[in-house]
Amino acid sequence: MRARKAILLAFVLLALTGCGGEQNPQAAPASPTRAATGPTRSAEAYPLEPTAPAAPRPHYPPAGPTTPFTYTAPPPAAPCPRCPGAATPTKVLTHTGSLPTQAAPPPRATPTAAKPAEAAPTPPGPTAPTPTAEAEGACPPGFAYIDRVCWWYDPTTGDVFLKPPRSFLPPQPILLDISREKKMVLFAIIEKGRWTLYAARSDGSERRTLLGPCSPDRELRARFSPANRLAVIREFASGQLVGLYLADLEKGQTWKALRKLTGKTVEVWFAPQERWLILEVEGADELYLADIKSQSVQNMPIEPGLRRTAPLLFAPDGSRAVIQLEGERKRFYAADCRTGEMRLLLETAADDWTCTALSPDGKTLAVYIARYEKGPQGMRPLGGALYAISIETGQARLLAEGNIPSTFRFSEDGRWIHFHQDGQRRQVKCR
Repeated sequence: MRARKAILLAFVLLALTGCGGEQNPQAAPASPTRAATGPTRSAEAYPLEPTAPAAPRPHYPPAGPTTPFTYTAPPPAAPCPRCPGAATPTKVLTHTGSLPTQAAPPPRATPTAAKPAEAAPTPPGPTAPTPTAEAEGACPPGFAYIDRVCWWYDPTTGDVFLKPPRSFLPPQPILLDISREKKMVLFAIIEKGRWTLYAARSDGSERRTLLGPCSPDRELRARFSPANRLAVIREFASGQLVGLYLADLEKGQTWKALRKLTGKTVEVWFAPQERWLILEVEGADELYLADIKSQSVQNMPIEPGLRRTAPLLFAPDGSRAVIQLEGERKRFYAADCRTGEMRLLLETAADDWTCTALSPDGKTLAVYIARYEKGPQGMRPLGGALYAISIETGQARLLAEGNIPSTFRFSEDGRWIHFHQDGQRRQVKCR
């Protein structure tokens, strides 16, 4: 019994003390850090090592050979005007040695709360006017945006061009007329089918409304008078004239002169100084006298069936006019523009050839009447006569007979008439 106990105790001691590192196949290989000191059986020979390298911490070198690192701080940044009170910049890790053979995963960036950007301060000093949203980019290059119209004006030539602005359903401008000295324009703006007529300077300034907006089925046409004092406005419906307006551009007043003109046309004759106008309604053989000062229109009585066959002749002050009308016979009337009265001066056959001239003072009318007959070689003159007729009294005076060319003319004072007859130059006193 004692012998068995002794054997068991011997085996226990043998197990505790071991028989040498080389003879124990269960022993773990020695750590490389302990190779220099030889084999040992102490607990220091079995250090606890991780199976995978831990994730590197920010700003620390990764696992591997020892690599020197240094910390350097960048130069202080200028304070941001948009971020007052910004924090001090963070130090930056700068690498000064060789990289390890095993690259480590990049460190995770530390999230920081972004501060809202502040508006930049406006610099002091004068600033240019800000264009409105409607005018900005509304016109092509070279055009100026003036009250819903793209306006182009050349001060050297006086040319004017209008274009609609770039927008949804823009107003359509139409240039109707330019004055003779190219200082004023008449134009219309069509918006939603309605016409509105304006007068303005050629550069687009001093715009004035003359007429409108009209009904959607109406169109407008306008022209300047020779002296640019008046504007004659025609109103059309379905392509036919339905109304005629007169506008005094100096006073800015417009009134309707003629109505019920469907299917007819109107010829306008301007007296000197443009105080009076004579309106001829073609197709109806009617004459009307318009007084610009009183803004009144009256009918000038003429016999039915007569029509105008020659231009009207006005006295220099515009107070009188000579009107030649033709029907079965040819007649010459003197019209008093102040009263609208018409007086017959001369009547001749419709086949007679006539030529007229009015003296510079408007008091005498010279009329040459010639008769022709048709021959084998064409028309052959039979002779003619030259008359001087007083506008005030209607008294006629025979000045010369024979073949007289139509180049006769009055002297500057209106007392003499110069003409050629039979190759000679002649002059005759007419009053």
